[in-house]
Amino acid sequence: MNEFVGLLLFFVITIVYFGVAVSVQLKWSRRMKESGERFREEAERDGRKVTAYLDNYIDEYTDGEHSYAADYYYTAPNGKRYKMRDVDCHFSVPPSEERTIYLHPRNYRKYYRGNMDLGQHSCLFVILTLIGWIGLYYIMMRFLFAPILLH
Repeated sequence: MNEFVGLLLFFVITIVYFGVAVSVQLKWSRRMKESGERFREEAERDGRKVTAYLDNYIDEYTDGEHSYAADYYYTAPNGKRYKMRDVDCHFSVPPSEERTIYLHPRNYRKYYRGNMDLGQHSCLFVILTLIGWIGLYYIMMRFLFAPILLH
């Protein structure tokens, strides 16, 4: 009978833990999305929404696949011309002539790319968060609940 109660408590604790983890993760995602939308609205209101124009691009053919490296330039509200980072200018399809970006309020070299990733989790963040939740679950079960349930 004690084994049945211990097993039942284990499943209840597991379900409650993952329910809390999912609700917290959804809350973080919603908060990040709201933060991204707020940043976009502020940038549009303050004149930090700018268009980056294609200067030129190179067609690269490596390992049987086409890729394109482009040079984009944008003019910040202070009148200076900046080049977009190279990491944001590699494509698997021919690049478009214009891209909308949202500039950082204090440093015009920093920007966010239009609707591509503003306010969304990157895959790395989701994976690391998932590993963290599983690690916390393991630590709680191993050192807190298991000794109590198996005693």
